[in-house]
Amino acid sequence: MAIESNPLSNTNILPPCHCEKSSLNNYRFAILLGGHASEYVRKQYNGVASLFVRMLSDPEEIWDTYHVVDNEFPCDHDLDQYDAFIITGSRHDAHGNEPWVLRLCHLLWNIHHTKKKKLLGICFGHQVKCYIYFSNYIFALDMKSTLKTYSILKIGF
Repeated sequence: MAIESNPLSNTNILPPCHCEKSSLNNYRFAILLGGHASEYVRKQYNGVASLFVRMLSDPEEIWDTYHVVDNEFPCDHDLDQYDAFIITGSRHDAHGNEPWVLRLCHLLWNIHHTKKKKLLGICFGHQVKCYIYFSNYIFALDMKSTLKTYSILKIGF
């Protein structure tokens, strides 16, 4: 089976497959919630995370949820345990300067460029994902600050 080269990135486009991991080595996914569920979604599906797990999961997979909109993020040292990340929709501006959005951009930059993990973005999540994939900015974390400030540094391409 041929692998097509993607002209937009250094990654390859592979045909869909059914991956085979043993039950001892389950796939693990993280849902990064960018918003709060409406009353309808809470009543009907028990929240957005439950809706995604219901739509996307297989029985032996492990799914964790982080409320990034409420500043709940996975630790950098925990990123390696995940096979992929799902970034949900949000009412917030994907290009905004809210601290949690900038922190999310920093996290996604690290996941994509350093960890080489898969990302699935839904609406807001897709916008943020494209922003970190294709913009000529890098998200820098100021580790000296006790409040952890984030800044956007322009880099040359």
